[in-house]
Amino acid sequence: ISILEGRVLFIPRVRYEIRSDRFDGTSKTSSSFEPQAGILAWVLPDLLYAKASAGECRRAPSFAELFGDKGTVRGNRNLRDERSRTADAAVGISRSGLDGALTSFGIEYAFFSTKMKNLIIFIQNSQYTMVADNISAASVTGHEFTARAAFFDHAEFTANATVQSAKDESDIAYYRGNYLPHRPLFEGNANVRLFTAWGSLAYEFSCAGANFRDRANSDALYVRKRVYHSVTAAWMPRWDLTVTAAVKTAADSRTEDVAGYPLPGRSFTCG
Repeated sequence: ISILEGRVLFIPRVRYEIRSDRFDGTSKTSSSFEPQAGILAWVLPDLLYAKASAGECRRAPSFAELFGDKGTVRGNRNLRDERSRTADAAVGISRSGLDGALTSFGIEYAFFSTKMKNLIIFIQNSQYTMVADNISAASVTGHEFTARAAFFDHAEFTANATVQSAKDESDIAYYRGNYLPHRPLFEGNANVRLFTAWGSLAYEFSCAGANFRDRANSDALYVRKRVYHSVTAAWMPRWDLTVTAAVKTAADSRTEDVAGYPLPGRSFTCG
């Protein structure tokens, strides 16, 4: 819905879902109604904007969460649907089609808040396995910053940073107030790409803050900050042929995945 000559857009949305599940010889049918709405307003046309959205969402357990993968993930057939109420607001500046060295740019700040019931998360239940379980109540609030810029039609830069606080709000006293598993306080990435008609060269930096792998926030299941550097080059000698070479985790960082298994260090690929 557009008003004020397109300077304000109102976007309502309603989703109704019917789901039928059959396993263990039983059948169950459920439905959900999810209203959502968003608004975008250009405060200064083609320059300064503000936007906001709010809504309700329901998520059914995935196949892997219900039945596992016969490896590190154990199934939990007793999972309940996850329900959430979300709200966010953002303000930003965006320009494109500029003359000169800077051809386009954008900067945005957003605040978000989510309240969840029966949140589905993976919890480490042994040294090398994890299982999905419901948390009766949880909340996530945070701030997100994004930026982008393009130069001379041959270079582009993008960056994103998120600072969030994800807390357990269940009724269990020794869990309430703890950080949610696998939800770091900070995550960020940046990418610089140089390109021509013949190919491109890109550098990517990513960082994930420390986090816990269990609801008790125990020291034994604490994961330290992870930092990664990657470089990718592409050559296009003809329109239907692209040759790529990449160095992943260029600094040879030694990290672990969510289940505690070590991840590969520096790796090279070509194709």
